[in-house]
Amino acid sequence: MELLPDVSSPTAVDIFKGDEVVDEVLLMVFISASYGREDSARRGPTVSAPLSPVVANYFMEKFEQQVVDQAVTKPKCWFRYVDDTFVIWPHGRDKLQEFLGHLNSINPRI
Repeated sequence: MELLPDVSSPTAVDIFKGDEVVDEVLLMVFISASYGREDSARRGPTVSAPLSPVVANYFMEKFEQQVVDQAVTKPKCWFRYVDDTFVIWPHGRDKLQEFLGHLNSINPRI
């Protein structure tokens, strides 16, 4: 029995999958949003930048997909809305700690 129905709607990652141009444009947006300060550009756009929510969501979708794809043991489901995540993990606490270690190793800035 499935807890949640399979709702197939494209995400930003699906739409731009493998599109290196999008990543380059986002980098230019970061640099523009930080007024040319390269150190700020590496951390992302300022919170008040109009595209910040869009860029953050795009980044998180790519990040989550990478985490789950590379994980040895995967969650049964993973849903995120803004900064809340709902995960069903049926593999026990030890495997959860391994997964969290993997999750935290992907990008040291978050």
